[in-house]
Amino acid sequence: MRNYSQGQSPYTASKYGASIANANFQSLGSGPSPYSRQNSHYGKGPKGYRRPDERIQEDVCQRLSDDEHIDASDIEVDVKNAAVTLTGQVVDRFSKRHAEDIAERVSGVVDINNQIRINTESLAAHGMSLKIAYDKSKSFFKSK
Repeated sequence: MRNYSQGQSPYTASKYGASIANANFQSLGSGPSPYSRQNSHYGKGPKGYRRPDERIQEDVCQRLSDDEHIDASDIEVDVKNAAVTLTGQVVDRFSKRHAEDIAERVSGVVDINNQIRINTESLAAHGMSLKIAYDKSKSFFKSK
């Protein structure tokens, strides 16, 4: 078994990768890596680059479709100048906020205008009428 505690790098050093291999080895247990998230250049594209609206819209729609916690079948997505507008209806506040969170995480989005409405009729269709919820909460908080 090899002992790497004497500063011997477990990485094979080539003339192109020696500095990265040594930096990665030296950063193990000795403070933040020079390649950590705080020093990351993630999201910094070339000067003047702006992600096309069509790609942003496609990405938002795909992520809404793939999310298991939201029914996005009544949500419309519009993108102009990297600003996303969400319209349509969902069954509850969680879904409305969650749709906004999903859109916000898409690369290139600069603003979100969430115009999604909560459809109380669809709450009843899902067996979650407000009256039933109110009646249950009254009996739950009833003192004995």
